Amino acid sequence: LLIEGSSLLPWHSWLAHTGSVISVSLCPGGEERPRYLVTGGWDRFFKFWDLQNTMVPMQEVIGGLVSGVRWLPGWSAASVTYDDVYLQGHTQTLVTETGYSSTRCHPVLAQN
Repeated sequence: LLIEGSSLLPWHSWLAHTGSVISVSLCPGGEERPRYLVTGGWDRFFKFWDLQNTMVPMQEVIGGLVSGVRWLPGWSAASVTYDDVYLQGHTQTLVTETGYSSTRCHPVLAQN
């Protein structure tokens, strides 16, 4: 993203999901340009991206209909909330660690 005054402008775009992107969160840090991003979409995936190479996500996890993603400050993890497509009214909230070789999910709220 480019910052001009009080506006954020697109700097780079790519095909991140096969459906609409519902939620985006940049990794908080001290860099002038954030390096990592987590996205969630209607295609039931949430994905972790290295913004220096957006050809392939660092990790992608299929869950349900993603309703929100957010980086957790001070962790290499994000919170992800999604609705289970098979159980009506069943919402999952996870803390998901990111890494190059594996992603571990830890349930926070099993059902709302």
